[in-house]
Amino acid sequence: MRTKKSDSKPIAGNLSASRYKALLEHAYDGVVLYDGQGVVQFASSSVKKVGGFTTFDLVGKRGDEFIHPDEREAARDAFRKVLLNQGKSISLTQRFLTKKGTYIWCEYTLTNLLHNPEVRGIISNFRNVHDRVEAVNQAAESQRVFSLLSEHISDGIFLGIPQRKFQFVNKAFLQLTGYTSLDDLNSIKPQQLFAERKVWNKIRQLQAPGRIKSMEALFKKKNGEIFWGLISLSVFRDSEGHSFFVGSVRDVSQQKEAESKLLTTQHLLTSINLNITEGIYRNVPGKQFVYTNPAFLNMFGFKSLEELNKIKPRQLYADRKHYEKVRNELARYGQVQNIEALFRKSNGETFWGSVSSILIKQKRGKGQIIDGAIRDITRQKESEIRLQESQSFLTNVMNTVAAPIFVKDKHHRWIMFNDAFCSFMNRSAKELQNKSDKDFLSPKEYKVFWKVDSEVLRTGGVVLSRETVTTKRGNTRNLLTFKSRYQNEKGDRFVIGFIMDVTEIQKVEDEILKLNANLRGIMESTRESIYALDRNFCYTAFNHNHARMARLLYGTDIQVGDKKLDFIKGTKEEKWLLPELRKAMRGENHISLHQIDHSKYKSRWIQTTYNPIFNKQGKVDGVAVFVRDITEMMDTQQALSHSNATLRGVLQSTTDRIIALDDKLNYVLFNESHARNIKQFSGVDVRPGDNFIKNLPKPIVQKALPHLKRALKGKPVMVELGMGERFVEALINPIKDNANKVIGITLFVRDITQRKRTEQKLRVLNETLVQQNQQLAAQEEELKATLEELSERNFELDQIMYKTSHDLRSPLSSILGLVNLARMDTEGSQREYLEKIEGRIKKLDEFIKSMLNYARVSRDETGYEEVDLDAVTRECIQELEYLENFSAVQVTRNFTGTETPFVNDLVRVKIVIGNIISNAYKYYNPHVKSTLKIAVNVTPQQAIIVIKDNGIGIRDEHTDKIFDMFYRATESSQGSGLGMYIVKQAVEKLNGKIEVKSKFGKGTTITVALPNHRKRLKERS
Repeated sequence: MRTKKSDSKPIAGNLSASRYKALLEHAYDGVVLYDGQGVVQFASSSVKKVGGFTTFDLVGKRGDEFIHPDEREAARDAFRKVLLNQGKSISLTQRFLTKKGTYIWCEYTLTNLLHNPEVRGIISNFRNVHDRVEAVNQAAESQRVFSLLSEHISDGIFLGIPQRKFQFVNKAFLQLTGYTSLDDLNSIKPQQLFAERKVWNKIRQLQAPGRIKSMEALFKKKNGEIFWGLISLSVFRDSEGHSFFVGSVRDVSQQKEAESKLLTTQHLLTSINLNITEGIYRNVPGKQFVYTNPAFLNMFGFKSLEELNKIKPRQLYADRKHYEKVRNELARYGQVQNIEALFRKSNGETFWGSVSSILIKQKRGKGQIIDGAIRDITRQKESEIRLQESQSFLTNVMNTVAAPIFVKDKHHRWIMFNDAFCSFMNRSAKELQNKSDKDFLSPKEYKVFWKVDSEVLRTGGVVLSRETVTTKRGNTRNLLTFKSRYQNEKGDRFVIGFIMDVTEIQKVEDEILKLNANLRGIMESTRESIYALDRNFCYTAFNHNHARMARLLYGTDIQVGDKKLDFIKGTKEEKWLLPELRKAMRGENHISLHQIDHSKYKSRWIQTTYNPIFNKQGKVDGVAVFVRDITEMMDTQQALSHSNATLRGVLQSTTDRIIALDDKLNYVLFNESHARNIKQFSGVDVRPGDNFIKNLPKPIVQKALPHLKRALKGKPVMVELGMGERFVEALINPIKDNANKVIGITLFVRDITQRKRTEQKLRVLNETLVQQNQQLAAQEEELKATLEELSERNFELDQIMYKTSHDLRSPLSSILGLVNLARMDTEGSQREYLEKIEGRIKKLDEFIKSMLNYARVSRDETGYEEVDLDAVTRECIQELEYLENFSAVQVTRNFTGTETPFVNDLVRVKIVIGNIISNAYKYYNPHVKSTLKIAVNVTPQQAIIVIKDNGIGIRDEHTDKIFDMFYRATESSQGSGLGMYIVKQAVEKLNGKIEVKSKFGKGTTITVALPNHRKRLKERS
């Protein structure tokens, strides 16, 4: 659509019946009639339904004013194409302005009926398709995000119909299974992917919507290879009742293999040298070993001390630098503590160890010996990695569950929870971490929660309770909470809870079903044998572990409804189990401990927990029984009692300092490592009964004494202390008697100097990484800016090509026309024609100069040299002497700071000043005495150039557009429309600023500030 206003008058009111009928033949929802200039002549009343505008809002306005600025040029191109062909129609989908100021997507058709006498215009038929376009865009974006995630995630993702075919698998799934494509995969049945049929049977049983969470299974690849996979799968049902499944598979073969190796290693280390894992040795420096314990020989793979002494001690180090470090520190300090080194076994394998040793001078000139210990820390590093992976995996699993899940410690503090729990509490994870119900709920509510928590922690039973909670917004919600106890290897107890919101009565049934599913998941995920009996001692529920034990002990597959007493009748188990079941039926929670000596289950200790099941009336309906095999725990306790005999040997073999003090801080027990340390600091040989702090340096006493007093009050303390260049970590625990009274404290002190140094290095590396990331981000922003500038330049080039072809051809066509007229006019004056031809040539020359200036401004290179601004302004004025009004403009120039050299790009500076001065002459006011004032002030930092005229000025609505390419602010303009655009581009290239102030009919003032690059010129010279 053209920017020039139409000369035709808009048609107001109703059209003639014939014209109205012609419009309706092309109408969709809204109809608009344009003239040949793109001005609205008529708009149907239905346009108000589309954009809210009335007929009178639109008539007389240009149509492109209502199109989104980013799409106006496309609309104008379409209008021009329609205008060139009678009867032609073009359809577009673009954003239209509404009366509310927003934009909506509309589909419209332009039809040229200018030739039709009944219409005489361009018809636009349009309709609102905003919802459809937005839906298509959102769908495309969703598909793009899904494709991006599925193709870059490492887990295999699949979707399909049970027992039929896969509808979708990602690249990772094909790589896991060894198939090349979805068609290749669908050449087999889904069950053929599983190496064990029982896994497929479990999946097939999910007829109704259900879920399999994190089940390990053996998979078979296309080439027959087997691998362990961790599968998560959910079955859904669509609105038509058809089932389909979706899930993911992760390859955990390496993890399974690592777990197997780790278990084997743990068993081996447990049975060697009475649980001592450190390798203890004594050797003559640089020669041979005098003594090693079995753990040391096993650590390096030697069968005997004789075999070990066939090599030199330094050959045990895989890295000679580590050996040199240990030897140099021994020579310098007489001991080393916890130096990490890479060692080599007899078979060439390597492992990481922490070595601590001391250099001892023997009496009577017998030389020196080295006593030391090496601790294998390879498993420690691997365990840290596995711990991080396990925690991440557990968090991801919890977050896939829709119901809120939380884990509390014995102090009722939340230590773990999923995203659903945060959403339920309407709090962030940061707000909830290590906080309790007391921090957010009323006393009445949190005391109910804590009472249930205490019961679960005490009994170990599973408790299902109804509770109420007041949300952050003040709403009261009814909850169904399922809580159970978890106890780790250290004996720490935790409460695991699931929450179901049952506020709405209509959803109670669904929530109960979900709770049952969670209960079954917990029963099957635990290692305990769980079953429930009714009052007739018949099974109402049991988990897989209990069914397996029943098959082992009773030789039968139990079913719900079977009577428990029928299986134990006449056995030793009947004598103690029946009375305990009856006790639970009377409503008593209790725990029992028994040893089982069955032919297929010999010498096993079990711990049985009995929890009565109460109905709504508070009567016992049955009993829930939890049976846990604690044989390993009992064996551990027995092993612990045997290990007390070796305590003294362990104390003396470790490099850590171990001390036991009474309540007066007098020594009760200490190991040799501590005695050596005190000897080194104070030169005193400590004895039992001596005061602990008496022989310590005062700075250390001042740091340690508050922590010792805190431990004597019954509070365990873990503290790090700096001792000069060394750092130690101290664990201080109170010693209590049977009456729970503190009678002393124990101290476990370990040198952590090497660890602290490593942490410092890691902090430095992290800071370096952050700086590099910031640099990358800055480079990315710079690249983005460059791309945007390139796009802008391409658009400008299109405009230049169009304008150049038009403005070059127009003067040439005029010249050819004048030449032909001169040939035909034999009697006229040839001078008149020559003057007109000269005018056209000057206009053409001016446009070519503008294009040359644009090319000079747009080049990337910037040349710096000293610029004489006085000479530049004089030269620019002299170049305009050919203008007719040159003598009519009085010029005054005022220069200050000329003694300061001004350095910049001479070509661009001349283009800026020349174009501004040229406009002052072109647009002078013939009705006043024309003046042009030029003021220049040069400083070491910049040059300020002010050019002021009293010409015709610029209207307010044109001021913001004068820097646009090919824009002409006045109809009287005869220029190319490039002048001020080139000025703006040149100023930006020079990193300067330009400001325009103009008042129509009064004149214009242009201020340009350009930087002074004196320093850059000095650097080059």
